[in-house]
Amino acid sequence: MIPTDLNQNAKPIINITENQRLISGITGGLLLATGVFGFGKSSFRRAIRMTAGSLLIFRGITGYCPVTAIQNAESREKNEQKVSETALSGEA
Repeated sequence: MIPTDLNQNAKPIINITENQRLISGITGGLLLATGVFGFGKSSFRRAIRMTAGSLLIFRGITGYCPVTAIQNAESREKNEQKVSETALSGEA
């Protein structure tokens, strides 16, 4: 499920750019195709390619990337910590 804001009529959260979506979709399609039609390759490698390709296609269609969401949350926490430390030390 794609995260949304708490509002009932909210749109899904989009946290990647249009270019990232396009590149993810194309790359995902290529990986999926090489996994499906990969002749002479091991079935494990083909499964990995199909899985990665499917995830990239999902990312491209929805515009949501869980890895980016985690990175953004960590950056936000670090910035909030710096602000609170600055406020406590009395610096301007």
